[in-house]
Amino acid sequence: MTPVDGAEDFGWDGEAGLRWLRDMDRMERMLGAFTPYLLDAARIKPGDRVADIGCGGGETTRRAARRAARGRLLGVDVSQQLIDRARELTGVSGTTCGSSAPTPSATGSGRARSRSC
Repeated sequence: MTPVDGAEDFGWDGEAGLRWLRDMDRMERMLGAFTPYLLDAARIKPGDRVADIGCGGGETTRRAARRAARGRLLGVDVSQQLIDRARELTGVSGTTCGSSAPTPSATGSGRARSRSC
């Protein structure tokens, strides 16, 4: 696992990421109650390209993938630990995950840096 630049500032490649991993099943069950509404609102259909920003362990991404059959999915999260777990749970060869973390810019606003894994 390679840390993402800036992720350590928020703890996602440390304790926060480990805590989410430890409670991932419970968190995804809780958040999963809203997923059908989210996916219905997104109107995802076969062949669509979908990006799940803040994908965590990838449960929503996997559900979106079923709707976007033959399409393309990208899961992005600030935690490399969660991206690694999402990739493991997906179990699809050729899976591409991304991770990003905000970094300060010259103006003081956040700027996303991303890296594919």
